[in-house]
Amino acid sequence: HRAGQMHLNHTHLVRGGVTSLAPKAHIHEAELTLDPRVQQLAPLCSHLHRDRSLATMLSLYTPQLQLDSQAIKLQFNGGQGGCFPMHFDSD
Repeated sequence: HRAGQMHLNHTHLVRGGVTSLAPKAHIHEAELTLDPRVQQLAPLCSHLHRDRSLATMLSLYTPQLQLDSQAIKLQFNGGQGGCFPMHFDSD
């Protein structure tokens, strides 16, 4: 977070085909897929990002999910009510 590689997290709200952003106070994130500098700053997480073992096993045991991609995000929760330890996004 202090290295300046994380941005404020937002919820994306879509209504009538128009997307708006609702910022989440005190929660910052960085996505390994989008920024090679983040990959360099977090080598262990970068390794997890490249490892397809979890996606392979999930696809094997839950084929109805039809997983074809994965993304790992780093998150900094600054407290003051801004916290969610784990969540999953889907398209």
